Amino acid sequence: RLAEYLKLQLIKHKNPILLSPIRGPKIEVTHFTNINLIFEDDISNSMQFSIMKNCSVNVSLGLEICQKIEAKIDYATETFTFSIGTEEYSIRIFSKEQIIEEGNLEEEEVDSDYEPEKKEITKSTQESSTSGLKLKHKENEVFLQNNHNPPSEEQAIAKFVQKHNEIFPKLGDLLPGIHECEFEIKLKMGTSPTRSYPRRYSPIEKNAIKEEVDLMTKNKII
Repeated sequence: RLAEYLKLQLIKHKNPILLSPIRGPKIEVTHFTNINLIFEDDISNSMQFSIMKNCSVNVSLGLEICQKIEAKIDYATETFTFSIGTEEYSIRIFSKEQIIEEGNLEEEEVDSDYEPEKKEITKSTQESSTSGLKLKHKENEVFLQNNHNPPSEEQAIAKFVQKHNEIFPKLGDLLPGIHECEFEIKLKMGTSPTRSYPRRYSPIEKNAIKEEVDLMTKNKII
């Protein structure tokens, strides 16, 4: 439903991917879509999202995409750093609570006598339609036409987050999470470890080795 609402171009997998959760029905990955994410006015990058059925999160961004652009999130400084080609970018990140709070504050401070020009509405619509997402925000357009207070970018995001609260829960502990999961570790034979160095023996191991060596020396084995 979210993909249809955003009018994304979905590409169907030839063979759907089935994932087995700990509880509940199997999660079916049926489609994927390539979205041109715009971080700033002049910073954009195409990323692939998976569309899933029977899952709490309907759209998922694979970790390999984050690894591809060497993405790093610094929660202390609230920055998101990534690389595109030879350029490295760092932008500020906002929590959902910050976006909603700032949006509410701006809504109170906006002058009610302000009336948007028709050119601004047209420009906003053109920018949305020419972006990689090719979105038509019909609800936002109606809001601009019928309300003297134009919504800020933060307000538009806050409205979108509230509309799709099944993907953006109000609190982090509302996410279902993964509990009591089963996993299997496989070792690839014939490869060197990432880091190898002599292991130090514990005192008990040292005493056991010494006793064995003394016994072999006494019996003239060595």
